[in-house]
Amino acid sequence: MMIVPSLSRAASAALLVALLLTAPQPASGAPGFLCSGGTNSGLECDFDTDCPSGACLAAQFVCEGGSRDADFCDCPGAACVGGTCNGGILQGASCSTANNCSGGTCRQTAQVCSAGDVKGFACVNNAQCPGGNCVANGLLCWGGAFFKFACVDSDDCDDGSDPGICRAPAATISLELWCSAGSQDGSDCEFDDDCPGGACVVTQSVCDGGPTADGLFCESDTDCDPGSPCTLTQRICNAGSSKSFGCLRNNTCPGGQCVSTGRVCVDGGFEDFSCVDSADCPDGECFQPGPVTPPPTSTAPVGGTPTNTPVGGGPTRRPTPIPTPTRVNASPGPGPGFTPTRTPRTSLTPQVIKESGCNVAPAAGSSGPLLYLLIAAGLLVARRRRP
Repeated sequence: MMIVPSLSRAASAALLVALLLTAPQPASGAPGFLCSGGTNSGLECDFDTDCPSGACLAAQFVCEGGSRDADFCDCPGAACVGGTCNGGILQGASCSTANNCSGGTCRQTAQVCSAGDVKGFACVNNAQCPGGNCVANGLLCWGGAFFKFACVDSDDCDDGSDPGICRAPAATISLELWCSAGSQDGSDCEFDDDCPGGACVVTQSVCDGGPTADGLFCESDTDCDPGSPCTLTQRICNAGSSKSFGCLRNNTCPGGQCVSTGRVCVDGGFEDFSCVDSADCPDGECFQPGPVTPPPTSTAPVGGTPTNTPVGGGPTRRPTPIPTPTRVNASPGPGPGFTPTRTPRTSLTPQVIKESGCNVAPAAGSSGPLLYLLIAAGLLVARRRRP
């Protein structure tokens, strides 16, 4: 990606963001999450930003055709044989042969019925929604047992004990440049010289609190529990399974501490992100501009009052996810005597339910592999800190 040399960094950022917003952005994501609504509706995704004018939602699995049409199923694109899926995105996952689509096909979907007796339930066509239509409306359950599942209204997000709110995704938070370590730790910066005793780094964004997403990567407030905002931070975990991932407090750094390192990646996919050592900078190196001075209050939450120097969407570090609950329709498909029920399911394997705005933590003992969100990967290549 080209950076115009004569432009300031802020101007370059504005130009690139404008180009990115106007250029086609086809979704390319992981099985288990689908765009609902917008230009990429029905395509796989990792983030809400993969779904312009829509939302990236947890897929549900529904039979199309056969004697179990519209009922839930276990093995999208495959069948359950001997207690495991024999193919598809959940190959090898546990399943029940009773949930095979007899004479039909198991499909993943982010569509729901808009009205009628099965309002809010997953569907793949209008025929499965008596009294309504099968729609991809770009709405998601925020919080609760059905966090990140499709909905029509907030009634669809209430399991009776852990309700959520039906809404559209919140606006994506803009990354900024903040000082890491030194006397200006957590303050806005443009150059390393603005950060005596530290380095000027690209922030990361994590959920600040909440029962399910505290300390996890986020793009916006709707990736986090209600009342726990998506928050910028210059701090990272200095060791353990979340080493180099953004943090706000020590309790989200198993095996390490949440610190401002005063170090920054030079070159590579994580150019300008904070680092502990060069292992955190694939194809680059971890650079220390000068002697590091510990911040005045190294254990306090992220401080400073940044003056909003957005740098667009750069590469983002995210941990490997844990299983995501899936709505289960435990009754036969629509028909006489059909009584819809919703039950969260947690049997999906971490390997196939990939990252999305749903923000999930690394499994115990995981190394937390890094994934690249290359919305504007070349944004900061014209860096000033090299000797």
